Amino acid sequence: MTRIFSLLVLLPIVLGGCGGMTSLPFAGADESAGSHGFPTDYKTEILAFLRTYLNEPSKIRDAYISEPTLKEISGQKRYVSCLRYNAKRTSSEYGGSKDRVAIFRAGRFDRFNENGKEACTDAAYVPFPELEQLTR
Repeated sequence: MTRIFSLLVLLPIVLGGCGGMTSLPFAGADESAGSHGFPTDYKTEILAFLRTYLNEPSKIRDAYISEPTLKEISGQKRYVSCLRYNAKRTSSEYGGSKDRVAIFRAGRFDRFNENGKEACTDAAYVPFPELEQLTR
């Protein structure tokens, strides 16, 4: 009985030591090599993010996207995809076309940067009709 009690007390402590480990795909990745996996589902991941990020995700106009390219972001190489779109600011008013940057790490969407002018100066935009058809 004492042995079982000891195991029950020690088990959470032992398992708690594993709490600092992460199972994210980029954990422990070598920043100079393995963290640059090409984001194959970049459009799907961007659409999923924008559906929750935008106040009014429907009725977006003039949507464009660039294929992910490797760029230096904050001193590290990352795949970035540039976006240009005109989303509604209110239910009746558009906010104007702006450049944004989707940043990927280890082939997965990592974060969104609203200031995409500098990173997207040489972007090769193509129409992004999936964004224009987005619904809540």
